[in-house]
Amino acid sequence: MNDKQQLATLNRAIADLKRTKEGYTTHPNGPAWTAAFKSLNALKADLVPKPSRVPNLGPIVKGEKSLLLHDCTHITSNVGWPAFDEMADPGSIVVAPEPCIVYDNTSGATGGDAFYFRGASGMLYWIGHITTVPARNTKFAKGAKMTTVSRDHPRPHAHLGINAIPLIGHHFISHDDYSHGAPKIGVQLTRALDS
Repeated sequence: MNDKQQLATLNRAIADLKRTKEGYTTHPNGPAWTAAFKSLNALKADLVPKPSRVPNLGPIVKGEKSLLLHDCTHITSNVGWPAFDEMADPGSIVVAPEPCIVYDNTSGATGGDAFYFRGASGMLYWIGHITTVPARNTKFAKGAKMTTVSRDHPRPHAHLGINAIPLIGHHFISHDDYSHGAPKIGVQLTRALDS
């Protein structure tokens, strides 16, 4: 229900209550009371916040902000997925943003190494500019160390490409010129999953 529908429902319930002469004690289950409380219960159900279907994603570099607070700024050149860069000192710890499993470790990155992993949400990830690659089928708990940021790139960072198609049916909005301004990943997930 939108705000107008909620107000109309509430006004109908109040009108039903005003019309009744049954009272709480003599006829609490009379037709006017029943109609009024049916409307009020519908309004109450509509006002209760629905649980979000957006996965609770953590950071990709330990101590940094959640993936949900990033915007995708460019495309991962070798896989075509929207991505962002988390600037970090060489040796910074790269962590799992959600429970995940490595499904392909045969990739590479210009300036460091790379691998693919699948999150519990269904989303697919490509992490690049890192020092070591875990074995296939290695599982990580959310927040667990996966690797570290490489020093082999002129601008040390962890590059995270994200394929959201398995979760939301389409890719995130991104910019291919490294500019910011796309809706944050959390906003895009909310629009796709909670609307």
